[in-house]
Amino acid sequence: MGENVSSNRSIINPQEVFSLIEGMMNNGGDFVNNLIDFEAKYSCLPEERRLSPDHYGCEKIFADTFVNEEMRVDFVLIAKDFYAHEFAKLPEYEDVEYLNIESGEDWPERMFNRFTMNMMVNAIAGGSEYTKALIKTLYKTYYKKEYKMLKRFNSLSSREVVSLARPEDGYESYFVGIARVLYAAKLFEILIDPDCNYLFLFLNDYSNNIDPFDNYSFDGIGDNDYEDCLKEVNEKFDNKRLYSLDMKVSKFFGNALKLTGYAPQFIDCCDTMEIGITERWALALFVFKKTYPGKLYSEEDIVLYGAILHAIRALASNSDWWAYTLKLLVYGEEATDYYDQNPPKYTPGEVNLQENSQTIKESAKVLPDDNLSQSDSGHNADEDYLMQELDRLRRKIHKLEADNKELRENLSKNKYLEEEVRRSQSRFEEANKELASLKSYVYSLTESDAPVEDESVATMREAISSLRIVIIGGHPNWVAKLKAQFPKWSFINPDTSGSVDTSVVISADYVFFFTDIISHSKYYQFFNVIRENKINFGYIHEVNIEKNIRNIYRELQDNILVG
Repeated sequence: MGENVSSNRSIINPQEVFSLIEGMMNNGGDFVNNLIDFEAKYSCLPEERRLSPDHYGCEKIFADTFVNEEMRVDFVLIAKDFYAHEFAKLPEYEDVEYLNIESGEDWPERMFNRFTMNMMVNAIAGGSEYTKALIKTLYKTYYKKEYKMLKRFNSLSSREVVSLARPEDGYESYFVGIARVLYAAKLFEILIDPDCNYLFLFLNDYSNNIDPFDNYSFDGIGDNDYEDCLKEVNEKFDNKRLYSLDMKVSKFFGNALKLTGYAPQFIDCCDTMEIGITERWALALFVFKKTYPGKLYSEEDIVLYGAILHAIRALASNSDWWAYTLKLLVYGEEATDYYDQNPPKYTPGEVNLQENSQTIKESAKVLPDDNLSQSDSGHNADEDYLMQELDRLRRKIHKLEADNKELRENLSKNKYLEEEVRRSQSRFEEANKELASLKSYVYSLTESDAPVEDESVATMREAISSLRIVIIGGHPNWVAKLKAQFPKWSFINPDTSGSVDTSVVISADYVFFFTDIISHSKYYQFFNVIRENKINFGYIHEVNIEKNIRNIYRELQDNILVG
């Protein structure tokens, strides 16, 4: 690497520096000021810290951010390959917990990705050549542009590191890019100049902001608070009604779970924190009071918020189990203090395959039966083979049944998705239709000279007078004039006091909105009915009756072939 690097590193292009600083300011706000301040502080540090900085912050930021959006799609396959090669060796490598996957911020995918990256960084620190080669391959694949620039260098100065770390989009920070470039340079054995040491210290300082090891917490609930809420639930409310309401809410939750392909009792199974329904209501009441102090609450509130609390704790329980299991898989009993007080009945490594094989062989030895003929022995052998084959075919059938069930479920989901696509297409067509009408309306507002029609206004009036037209809105004087011309049409004043019957538009051939005099709420009230019933519609702006007739005639001619 580094065959194309410039030999004269003292030459600085002013325009390049200006562009770099401008980009840093735009991306990181006061990032440049922070960097300059930190560089000044760095000069005041003891010599041993300046000469040999800790790389922990760089490694932590790299582990936290290396999986970009493109890599996310493939990361499970990447992790599968990593664990297939390194799983047995992981407990032997360094056990540095860069990332706290129990911080309460990680959803399952992010938790798995960060935990796996933590293991990869530990493996590289422990001397794994395979993991080192894997990360280099991933860097070349998913950071192709950055790699093409990095490989030009035999060594890197701090200015060059910051330049290479310039984000390609507005979402990544300079801290992330600097950590990645420094870590990748180390893997590719590119010399990092001593003037980069302050960058490592800078990253150490910044890395403290990444999931600090203090988990989220709510104002603690004391024994008295809980007891008071529990007493209130038992004494103030009718428990029979609470249980009745809870059954209704549970039914909704169950159907919602079935809608997503889960069993109705899924939340109950997942919530390992559940201590009882009455206690749940008491805890929900406590949170409610803390969240909305002084607000009145009803039985419905207690049950509904209790059900929400139940679902939230189920979600948190799943996340806790996932974090616990990941650590237990890699580090075994040492990952938890649970087994200090509860030794497992099973001890890893106690399976003796050779001993078990010998036992099986000995049990298979039987004394020969004088009455057993050679043909009987052959018959028994054939029977054993057939039984084994039968078991194999049964397993195959079970597999096919499972595949068939999965296929049916996928077909059911596909039908639902196809129906959703049809609904979306219908909404899209309606939106296009509305857009076309609005475009026509806007065009009529900006049109200086109306096109000349061959027909006279009288001919147009006669052609459209027999149609079922509904006019919504308009000033009373204008409505009176138009109504005199078209007595069979329906005219609606949507802003009259009292309720308005929107069903009048359902049987219309065409509906026109006079937009100058109509409220937004009433407009959408009618428009929703029009959209649901697929009724043609348009807009009127002019108060000149003759122009109205021309514009209405033109729109009807274009859309329902009048004339």
